[in-house]
Amino acid sequence: MKRVREIGIILLFLIVLYTGINFIENGNLTGNVVYEPGSLDLIDSFDIPPGFNQTSDGVAMVLQENIIERNFTAYNSSGLISAFRGSSNKTSKVIADDGQEFELEKDDILNVTFADALAEGDVVTVYSDNDNDKGVQVCRGDGNCNLTIRTFNSTYEFYNFTLTAEIGDGFYIDGNKSVEIDAVFSFKKNVFFYDESNWVYPAQAEIISNKIDLPAISTLHNLMVNQNSNNQSIRYEYSTDNNTWELLTNPLEQSMEYFWVKAVFYSDGNLTSILHSLSANYSKCVSECFPSRMDINRTASISLMKDEDVELNAGFTNIVIRSGILQMNKSFTLVEYENTEKNYSGKAAGRFVDLNSDVVNASFVLKMVYMQEYVDDNKINESSIKIKYYNESLMEWQVLDSVVNETENYAEVVLEHLSTYGLFGDEVNEEVSSSGNSESSGGGSSGGGSSRGGSGGTFNQGVTSTTTTLLRVESVTSTTVIESEIPAAIEQSIEGRQESSPGLFRTMTGRVIDTGKKMINFPTMIIASFVMIMVIAYLFIRIKRIKNRSLRKK
Repeated sequence: MKRVREIGIILLFLIVLYTGINFIENGNLTGNVVYEPGSLDLIDSFDIPPGFNQTSDGVAMVLQENIIERNFTAYNSSGLISAFRGSSNKTSKVIADDGQEFELEKDDILNVTFADALAEGDVVTVYSDNDNDKGVQVCRGDGNCNLTIRTFNSTYEFYNFTLTAEIGDGFYIDGNKSVEIDAVFSFKKNVFFYDESNWVYPAQAEIISNKIDLPAISTLHNLMVNQNSNNQSIRYEYSTDNNTWELLTNPLEQSMEYFWVKAVFYSDGNLTSILHSLSANYSKCVSECFPSRMDINRTASISLMKDEDVELNAGFTNIVIRSGILQMNKSFTLVEYENTEKNYSGKAAGRFVDLNSDVVNASFVLKMVYMQEYVDDNKINESSIKIKYYNESLMEWQVLDSVVNETENYAEVVLEHLSTYGLFGDEVNEEVSSSGNSESSGGGSSGGGSSRGGSGGTFNQGVTSTTTTLLRVESVTSTTVIESEIPAAIEQSIEGRQESSPGLFRTMTGRVIDTGKKMINFPTMIIASFVMIMVIAYLFIRIKRIKNRSLRKK
């Protein structure tokens, strides 16, 4: 039983050893999280407008003076000056409702004069001792009898005439039938205006923040609100252009670089909500979201930070992209080949590439590596090597203002657009170069016939290629390496680049690595291998001894 326990302990030790080695090499078991959380206090981003007040307790509406224009109407009596029926003075009969009436015969008129001119809205009242309507009318001096709104009260036996136009201070009363008139009064309409004020909260008011900047490639998750509604309400909206507003509901989960927030306060006039604090939770993309170097095999999905370089490496092609804006998940196609069916003049260096992408507002620097052995064997004047692009409209190759680096074996050019490109040179003049053939061939053999590393060994040569898909936050990234026979010198160049290039980044779901990176450094591998061999040998000896003892006992 003790021996079984001993073997179990040793196996556990091996597992711990392996895990420790992996932890040391990989940094940790779960990987580096690509997104980092963040929070913004938004209260201070608001410019507090009139109608609001900000204190240490928060932001709230303030009471506003509400002025209401009021009015009331009063009627003042205008004194009767005279009343004549023909030449007969009836003033004393109609000046008061005292029972001293007189009878106005049919077709007779009573001319009356008051102290004030009567106008629209004023009222003339005629009292009668008749309980039925006698068709009494009030007429202006010019005979117009349609300037009043007439009513008759049979209970109290009077007529009311509300004027719709001015009739002056003199008019006459006409009756279609004989009528007993007891009194005639006039009343001037007076309207008095005054202001009434009270203090209330506005029914609706809003505050809008200034522009709120987020780190590059951020996802706004939610808005955290601390408020006292006081049975009122606040509606929150957001905008990415300070023009179009959307209702803000959690969780938001929107990717943006900046935004604005609007808070709309609603009140019944008596109370106001108080916004104590307002904050936004977001996640920002750290630098590992944007690898500065990627290997590409035909296609890749790339994301570009503003004013940051991204280097794409293929077999013999290197292209550096610098974007003037933030761009996410853009496609890039890079197809390399050694021969072309497109007609050309001069000597081809066996290097052609098709470039295509939906990246916009960016600059491109193309670098194409050539094989020294190929140049020498095909008698190409190395100093004359140029990058050309194929003009599809003219169906011809056109020379670009490229620069050749004979030490590093590459040509480089700044591109104005993406197209089809090739390396070309002039044929070596045999008469000039014959005297130096032995010297040049000797120099070429020093590299074993292989090409020299390009651009400080920052990208592959030969036939090694990779397929890399740039990691999105939610996706798993994988790396595929397609290997074939590689000349020794090129393999050393690639290995040197791989060991000097850091891994791009790791996540919980997977990781993107620089192709060819050694998962365990060589010294670590030797130590780990030695320890594990010793432990396995010890286990083998122990198991053999246990078997021998068992045989002896039998």
